Amino acid sequence: MKVNSSEKRVTATRIFSAVMFAALLLGTAPAGAEEKAQPLSLQNKALITSPAPEAVLPTVDAQKQLAADALVGKAGPLRFAVPVFVEYTPNNSGVWQSVPGGRLWRLAVVSTNATDLNFGFTQYWLPDGATLHVIAALDNSFEGPYTSTDNSDAAQLWTPVLPGERATVELFVPASASEEPRLTLTQIGTGYRDLCYKSQSIPKAGSCELDVVCPQSLGWSDEIRSVARIQIGGSGLCSGTLVVNAAKDGRPYFLTANHCEITAANAASVVFYWNYQSPTCGSHGLTPTNSGTSSGAIFRAARSDSDFCLVELTQMPAAKHRVYYAGWDRSGVAPSSGVATHHPNGDGKCISFTAGALTTIDNCIGTGGGSTGTHWKAPWSNPTTNGVTEPGSSGSGIFDATTHLLVGDLSGGLSSCTAAAADLWDCFGKFSQSWTTGPSSDQRLRDWLDPQNVSATTVTGLDPQLTSLMILSNIALVAETCLPTNGVIDPGESVTVSFALKNFGGVATTNLVVTLLATNGVLNPGAAQNYGAIASGGMAVRSFTFTGCGTCGGRSEEHTSE
Repeated sequence: MKVNSSEKRVTATRIFSAVMFAALLLGTAPAGAEEKAQPLSLQNKALITSPAPEAVLPTVDAQKQLAADALVGKAGPLRFAVPVFVEYTPNNSGVWQSVPGGRLWRLAVVSTNATDLNFGFTQYWLPDGATLHVIAALDNSFEGPYTSTDNSDAAQLWTPVLPGERATVELFVPASASEEPRLTLTQIGTGYRDLCYKSQSIPKAGSCELDVVCPQSLGWSDEIRSVARIQIGGSGLCSGTLVVNAAKDGRPYFLTANHCEITAANAASVVFYWNYQSPTCGSHGLTPTNSGTSSGAIFRAARSDSDFCLVELTQMPAAKHRVYYAGWDRSGVAPSSGVATHHPNGDGKCISFTAGALTTIDNCIGTGGGSTGTHWKAPWSNPTTNGVTEPGSSGSGIFDATTHLLVGDLSGGLSSCTAAAADLWDCFGKFSQSWTTGPSSDQRLRDWLDPQNVSATTVTGLDPQLTSLMILSNIALVAETCLPTNGVIDPGESVTVSFALKNFGGVATTNLVVTLLATNGVLNPGAAQNYGAIASGGMAVRSFTFTGCGTCGGRSEEHTSE
């Protein structure tokens, strides 16, 4: 599918062996849980007729866990919670009750002395109208509502942390629901680093770290918006950067480090914390404001020698979070100085400045099987004025201080606010090494960030607020010719399919024309459709006719295009 006039591009990605049209490349779902409607139990406490049954988890010993972390001898994500494996469903736990318009299921969870809790549902599917919330007992803060818009191919949902040792899972199912929800809670992260800032006794960022609201960050506001703290598997933390691709089409790729241990198996568990930063300079312990989250990712590529990992978000960051897509430089030319933006010790976002030029070194964390010249050495000096990195900063990007383009991601080093002068440096995996060194698409960046092979050496960043950004919001099969109809696109069948496009950018389109391409199982596509003017946040729906490849009623090979 090709979009003219606004210079946007949307392409069909898959027609499966059943030759069912599945999705569009830019068909990333909008953020379903960003609309903070209250759970029913908080809207009207009189509705609740009995307390939720309580699931008691092991007690948390924060000092024991912190001591254990200090003994870890290998690079990895910063551990912040102990995962507790459970199997709670609305059929085997909790309590149901009738409420106006439907049914309500509630289950309380408690882990004594936990500083915070997070929840991993490895089976998640809700019918239209159903809502899921998780509510903290400490202050009635909540995450949700999660709805049918959060249903995904991975069929999983992982939540951000909520403060305190007790929380309640609350599921509302409307009487009009066409099917029963499928919900299984299989992991609860019991926190011990106090990510919600309710205690001042847990270590946070070092005193020399510079909050991104400090005066030193002047001129770096765009790049700062591209950086997020990430939660992996409900128990680990790293940092990373939202990066633009050569097409500048807004596809949400995110770069972090391979040693953060994201794989195809656990990518759905990644939670992205946007704008997680202190509101005042020098106040690491203050609760960040205006922050928000996205949940879920798809693993795309990783490699241990240059220590990179690339994932693609399955949920677009909400427009109100004003994220920025960082630009990049794959030339391999050493910058004369560098700037890193990161989350030291999982704390609010900070910024650090090198003391001079980046130089080429080998991998400094012992991964990569003896490869040489894979990393940049970033020298720090005078941490009090320039900052450093710490555990939890892993995966964060380093930018060329002159061009503001990303040139690498953090592997590690010995730097800290109290490190000796000889240890004030870190190593960052070179973007240029990660670009083409790998032997296949799942081990290099090029295939994802430049799939059309335009051979760009540098690409400037993208601010969605300054452009129109078209995302597939919905797709529906309107008509089919093979009888009896079956609700899927059969090989050889002529069909009509409607595509709803939503503008996630900050600028309206004026004369948006979309063409369906004859590729990936689409034959004989009909005429281009004029979507016209779509305001920021607006949506328009048009229908296309085409023929699925193969013989009507037959089978076809799977066609894919990344």
